[in-house]
Formats: sequence, structure tokens, C-alpha cells
Amino acid sequence: MMSFPAKTHPNQFFSFQILLLFFIILSLVFPFDSTAFSSSATGKEGGEEGMEVTALLVWKGSLDNRSQSFLSSRVVGSNHCDCIGVGCKMAGRVITHIDLKSYGLRGTLSNLSFSSLPHLLSLDLENDSPYGTIPSPIDSLSRLTNLSLSTNLLSGSIPPVIGQLYTLKTLKLHQNQIGGSIPHEITFLISLVELRNHLSGAIPKEVGMLRSLVDLELSMNNLMGTIPASIGNLGKLTTLYLWRNHLSGAIPEEVGMLRSLVDLRLSTNNLMGTIPASIGNLVNLTTLYLSGNHLSGAIPEEVGMLRSLVNLDLSSNSLSGSIPASIGNSVNLTTLYLHTNHLSGAIPEEVGILRSLVDFVLSTNNLTSTIPASIGNLVNLTILFLSGNHLSGAIFEEVGILSEERYFGLGLGTLVDLLTAAVGELDPISGTAPDSVRETASSIRSNSNSSPLLSGRSSKLKYSGASRSSSATTPAGPS
Repeated sequence: MMSFPAKTHPNQFFSFQILLLFFIILSLVFPFDSTAFSSSATGKEGGEEGMEVTALLVWKGSLDNRSQSFLSSRVVGSNHCDCIGVGCKMAGRVITHIDLKSYGLRGTLSNLSFSSLPHLLSLDLENDSPYGTIPSPIDSLSRLTNLSLSTNLLSGSIPPVIGQLYTLKTLKLHQNQIGGSIPHEITFLISLVELRNHLSGAIPKEVGMLRSLVDLELSMNNLMGTIPASIGNLGKLTTLYLWRNHLSGAIPEEVGMLRSLVDLRLSTNNLMGTIPASIGNLVNLTTLYLSGNHLSGAIPEEVGMLRSLVNLDLSSNSLSGSIPASIGNSVNLTTLYLHTNHLSGAIPEEVGILRSLVDFVLSTNNLTSTIPASIGNLVNLTILFLSGNHLSGAIFEEVGILSEERYFGLGLGTLVDLLTAAVGELDPISGTAPDSVRETASSIRSNSNSSPLLSGRSSKLKYSGASRSSSATTPAGPS
């Protein structure tokens, strides 16, 4: 009678023969893979390693011909761990990482056996061309910490089973064709990043349960409803992008609890009400974009507490009242967009403290009085648009301090009009133009035809601010 070594059974040996025969057949179909994976298939006699290799081979065979040829050219050794894009835990040579980002692979994910990859920690297929839906069996990847499927052709909806990937720290699905609502189950995840798609419905209040969340990007969707107050529970959040949706209601006061926040972008929604004073608590904030909403009331004095702020865009709202003098505390500002509101009063002298300012746009408001001489301190300024206000007074010597290569739009429509008037080509203006202004005018005038900022602009105004008609436009603020 035939005997077998200890712990070896005939059915196991027979199963191994079948598996070996299967790989011989695969090697005939994909001749390259017979050398790349042969040692992997026999090394553990059909164990986990062979199962993982089989899963990759079957998925590879389901991709289009170009993708198959490309993958076949990426092997640099004799086993699957030598394949570029495959990372292994070397102790057992089990697959822990699949990184095929930007390789242009085309096919579906339905033929990838997720259950055969129990040790996978990271799956990165970003900027490839997989299409179809995200398969529900993806919940088999119980150890997954990173799932990056952004910038592809995926469609359908986010499967609720994603919420069962309890170890997931990063989820990137943006720039696909995924629709539907955000599943409530997704709030079981530790971190959620970049879901720009065609998502609709409301932001679930359960998002506040993601207390370890660092980045939340839901911009460029069709989300509606209000921003849930529970968002204030996300104390570790550094990035919050909700711009270009259909969100309505007020900005919740609880936003002020996000003290780790660095980048807050809520532009291009239907938000209304006032800017909450609690926003002054966000002392780490470098970017605040609230443009393109229906916000009203005054700019809160607390904005001056944002001393780390670099970019501030409150344009295209219905804000009223004066520009707070406290704005001068935000000395790191490089862009300040307040245009297309109903702001009134004088431009505060304190803006002259903002010496890092590059873009300063206050056009289309109800500002009055004179342009403060302190504006001459802004030696880094490249754009100054003040058109469409009720500013008056004489041209100040300090304008000439600003670089002759920079362009400005004042109460006349553009500074090129104002300065050209100073050298006698347009209607005379009040006051006497200093020599430095005349020199700047000559330089700007000579470049005006080729400049996209200046070409085609004219004004019927005089510097007294008697009329506000102007063909000048202001630059669009960032989203």
C-alpha cells in the first residue's frame, strides 16, 4: 500500500496536480508569466502565495491587449514580487501593495478576486482607465489602509460595503463618474479623502463620527442641503473642500471648533447668513475661500485673528459694512479678494501693513473717500483693482513706488486710463500727476495692447468718482 509522508494527504496532492496543470495552461496563454510566476506557484504548493498569483493572472487576462502587454513588460525577476507595481511582505512573499498608478490600464475590477488578496494593505489604480462599478466583494480586503481609484472611468455608486473596511485610512474616488448619495456606512472609516464626482443628496450628519479625519474633499459634486453642525467634531481636520456644490443654509458656528484646519473652501454654493465670528478661532488657517455665495452682513472683526492667513476670498457675496481695520493683522496675506459686494466706507489705512500682498481686488463695492497713501507700502503688489466704487481725491506720489510692470484698476476703470490722463491723452483729472506716476503711465501704456489685463479697457470716469460706468473687469477669484 502506498504511504504518504506525515501531514500529507492524497486529496491535497491531487489538488496540487490540478493547480499545477492550471498554471501550465496559463503559461501557454501568457508565455511571459510562466517564468515570472512559476516559482511563486510551486513555492508554497498552492497556498496563499499561489492564490494571490492566480488572482493577478486572471485579472491581467481580463484587461485589454495593450494593458496585458504592458504588464508583461514590467517583470524584472523570476517571481511575482519582482513585478513592478507589486509589493510583498518578504517573510512570506505575500502581496501587501499593488501600485499601478498612471499606467493606463483598461478593464474592469469585477475580475479581480479581492478575497484572494487577504494581506493587501494598499491598492492604487489612480489615473488609469478602469471602468464599470466598484465591486461589492471589495469588502474582502479587511486589512486595506489605502484605496486610490481616482481619475478613472468608474461609474455607478459608492457601495455601502466600503464602510466595512474598518482599517481604511485613505479613500480617493474623485474624478470618476460615480453618482448617487454618500452612503451612511462610509462614516465608519477613519479617514476620507477626495470624493469629487457626481454625488448628490445631503452630507450625512454621521460625518461627524469620523473623529480621526484629516482631509475631507467633497467639492465639484451635486450635494445639497446644509453643512451639518456635527462637522465641528472633526478636531483633526486640516482640509475641508466643499466648493462647487448646491449647499444652502448658514455656515455653522461649529466650524470654529476645527482648530487644526489649514484650508477651508466653501466657494460657489448657495450659502447665506453671516460669516460666523467663530471663524476667528481657526488660527492655523492659511486659505479661506467663501466666494460665490449669498453671504450677508459685515466681515467679522475676528478675521484679523487669522494671522497665518495667506489667501482670503470673500468676493461675489452680499457683504456690507466697512472693511475691518483688523485685516491689517493678517500680515501673511498674498491675495485679498473682496470685490462684488456692498462694502462701504473708506479703505482702511491698515491695508498698508500687508506688505506681502500680491493681488488686492476691491472692485464693484460702495467704497468712498480717498485711496490711502499707505497703499504705497505694498511693494509686492501686482494687481490692484479698485474700480466701480465712489473713490475720490488726487493721485498720490506713492503710486509711482509700485513697479512699472504691474497693472492696477482704480476708480477710472483701470490705472492705465488714469495714468494716461495724467500725461494728457484723456480728460484731465483733479490734482497734478507726480513725475513717478507719469513714468509708470508711459510704461503701462506701451504694454497695454498686449496685456490681457489691459487690452480693450476704457473708462468714461473722472477721478472725482462722479460716474461708475466702466468696461473694466476684475479677475475671477479662486474656487
